[in-house]
Amino acid sequence: SAWYDDTTPEKLKGFPKSSNMREMRWNKQLAESALKWAQQCQVGMDECRDLWLDGRRKFDLNIHEVPSQSLMRASQMFSSKEWNTNEEQPHVQTFFHEWINEVANFSKDNIQNYVHNENMVTDHFIQLIWARTYMVGCAMVSWNAETPGFRLLFLVCNYAPRGNIDQQPVYLIGGPCAECAPLYADSNYGQKCGDKLPTLCETSSSTIMGID
Repeated sequence: SAWYDDTTPEKLKGFPKSSNMREMRWNKQLAESALKWAQQCQVGMDECRDLWLDGRRKFDLNIHEVPSQSLMRASQMFSSKEWNTNEEQPHVQTFFHEWINEVANFSKDNIQNYVHNENMVTDHFIQLIWARTYMVGCAMVSWNAETPGFRLLFLVCNYAPRGNIDQQPVYLIGGPCAECAPLYADSNYGQKCGDKLPTLCETSSSTIMGID
């Protein structure tokens, strides 16, 4: 919820409601992977961030099963910022506010058929509202910048299942929870609204390894 504040509803005003958006849960494995990459002190994207999960259940998106485990494809978003050490360190919400502000570059006409546009900065925002993503893990580190007296702050967030897939809907338009889909092929779990967030499809906290 770090990206959500009192201004968020106004920024999203005019967007149609989603019928399949899921609750987002923190995932320890994704966070640990983000931290390991961030600690390399290289501003850029990691190529090794996919999530290994308990193979007893088959997940419904981007899964390739192996004998004992399943692999879930994860996406990654990052941002960096220099700050003067004589001033207060920027809060993590600063990054998320910048990401949600990318809404200004995104057309609602692309909700049902996403196409990446290299000329428009929208990737962070799209991942934040990608309906089928329901796990996130982030890490933030800092190190001395090249400019004396400044440090570089680096935030990395991993998301699973991955979003921002060309020719796929960002979310389905309709009444809340009208299109909730099962999280697993052999379970009805995920097919109803969550108890705490009644406009979002439920996400299990006990059957997905690493979720809090």
